[in-house]
Amino acid sequence: IQSIIAVGSGKLLGRGWGRGTQSHLQFLPERSTDFIFASLAEELGFLGISILLLSYGFFLIRILKIVKNAADSFGSFIGIGFFMMFIFQIVVNIGMNLGIMPITGIPLPLVSYGGTSLATCFIALGILESIALHQSTSSGMKIDSEEI
Repeated sequence: IQSIIAVGSGKLLGRGWGRGTQSHLQFLPERSTDFIFASLAEELGFLGISILLLSYGFFLIRILKIVKNAADSFGSFIGIGFFMMFIFQIVVNIGMNLGIMPITGIPLPLVSYGGTSLATCFIALGILESIALHQSTSSGMKIDSEEI
């Protein structure tokens, strides 16, 4: 319930970076991992969270473009798997912070503190970049690495 209070107290522009009462007075447990969204919502407000969600939207659209232009079906399947991994983590973490899903400890990709989650995200991004590097053009010819 503290996460809902933190999200609501951010209002439009937030309380300011490092000035969140729910997160810094330890009312919000695990503020740097599980409840990072609530902490950011309190400090950055609706505007800051909207920018974060738009960034995730562009990020996910880019993954779908990579999947669409993949050179083979294996690359497409790997890309779809990573897309589903990222969207699942984003939806579950935000749902936990808004109180509509149970608390499971799933991190917010590329934002939550934690070495394993960050390493997994970077490995996924590296594989996605490899798929993008070897993607086919509309004429069916592969793009050379010098052209990118």
